[in-house]
Amino acid sequence: MVIEIILWLFLLLLLGYLFDKYIKWYLFPKRWGVVEANAIFRSGQLTPIQFKKQVKKCNIDVIVSLLDPLPGNVNYEGEQKIIKENGIEQFVYPLLGDGTGDIFQYASAICKLHECVRNGKVVLIHCAAGTQRTGGVVASYRILVQGKSPIEAVHEMKRYGWRWHKNPILIPFINDHLNQLEDLLIQRNILDRASHPMPVLPTKI
Repeated sequence: MVIEIILWLFLLLLLGYLFDKYIKWYLFPKRWGVVEANAIFRSGQLTPIQFKKQVKKCNIDVIVSLLDPLPGNVNYEGEQKIIKENGIEQFVYPLLGDGTGDIFQYASAICKLHECVRNGKVVLIHCAAGTQRTGGVVASYRILVQGKSPIEAVHEMKRYGWRWHKNPILIPFINDHLNQLEDLLIQRNILDRASHPMPVLPTKI
């Protein structure tokens, strides 16, 4: 009896793992979320079916991708096809998989989000998982443009899957570059003035 219970528990855990890893994101849009209501959405790389559904449902006008082009990838190719068929604008600012990379790409992505909001265009920003790259850019946008607290920003990162033990370099990277990022946003007329003191994302929550 005990062995049977253990086997059933093991089977349930295995099925849960397989569902989470291989099936869930075919049924639900990967880490879909709202940054600004009816203006900015975020996600991971969606399947073509999910991408087409969400683009139509949310009236997406612009895609901001933080991925390098992935020719041959089914989801990437499907997204490109739907973008062309629907006349959606696309802007690509690639970052590394852990959310680090060129801070100028961060600045360009944030500027594009701000520009879309200002012009009344609905924008979707995404990467592969919707966690590290998207999480880093959205957290920076939250803090510098929206004026949200660093604690709020990190809590949001965690809600979308970021974990310190899995990616301990993202928050230090953001903190190390916030001054430079803010300067770039001031130069591009996104911000009026510098923050005093500069916000710092907590490394432990």
